[in-house]
Amino acid sequence: RMLLTMKAYSEGVRSMLLTTAHFVDRMESTTDEKLHTRYHHLVEILTPVCKAYGSDKGFEAVDNAIMVHGGYGYIKEYKVEGLMRDLKIAAIYEGTNGIQALDLLGRKVARKGGQMFMTFIQWMNEFITEHKDSSQQALIESLETAKNTLAAITMELGQYNFKGDVYYPALSATPYLEMFGHVVNARMLTEQAIIAASKLDDASPSEAQYYNAKIKTAEFFSNQILPKVDSIAAAIRSNDRSALEIDL
Repeated sequence: RMLLTMKAYSEGVRSMLLTTAHFVDRMESTTDEKLHTRYHHLVEILTPVCKAYGSDKGFEAVDNAIMVHGGYGYIKEYKVEGLMRDLKIAAIYEGTNGIQALDLLGRKVARKGGQMFMTFIQWMNEFITEHKDSSQQALIESLETAKNTLAAITMELGQYNFKGDVYYPALSATPYLEMFGHVVNARMLTEQAIIAASKLDDASPSEAQYYNAKIKTAEFFSNQILPKVDSIAAAIRSNDRSALEIDL
């Protein structure tokens, strides 16, 4: 369980980072204004997710690595304790991850009437539609459900701003970014699983082991981690303001 959690976050986030970098290249190289706008929107909205979700889950992966080592993980003879200490700064470098969450929800999602977010949803929908009938239909269905929950929560949080309440969306920004990251990570791993499945028939035994691992990693994330989207949605929908109202 711990090793597969590490694998799911590592491979999903790495794909998220490379995909966003790819969008930067496409944005800078295209002469088509519509494509430039599309890639610009995707880069803008995915950047805070890459920064915050990537560093949070990277830290969680190293935390699991220490636990996998047992007591040895805590001593300097083994490198994972140093990796955990060194990695923590990644969540602080360009403003803490809480600031990245405020940037995502308060600026990127809300900007220009939600145009950037709608570009993101379109990108997600294109992938889901393309692979509706793939061999990984269960993964696609789970991804679509999570994507729809993210879209619904985004609209619901927007209603607070229309009512002049900026405090509750700000309070919800960090869990919202985590939800966002889970959805993007699921999309990345699902894509890898679909590609892996398409190559199994012609694979050697060692290649088949690698491809099967990709599929199992996506299944694990979809079934064990992606459902956290629902619990985050329930927390946001609770309208719980205790953190705003407490007198410390």
